Amino acid sequence: MTTTAELVAAIMAAIDDLASASDDRERRRHRRALVRLVEELEARANDAARQLEERVPGTKCCFRGFDWRASLADL
Repeated sequence: MTTTAELVAAIMAAIDDLASASDDRERRRHRRALVRLVEELEARANDAARQLEERVPGTKCCFRGFDWRASLADL
């Protein structure tokens, strides 16, 4: 299991790889890798939000429901 910091670093590297891709095939490959990494980060964030909401009554995490896939679709 990687740390969250390592996961964020991998996401940043994947963004750089996507930006430097030379053709559509390479861009698709890098985009898929980026999506997998962001999905992992989303799962961790949702788990942390759930734990926070369970431990602190009345707390609601506002980032839930953010459609990051729509943002990645433009890349």
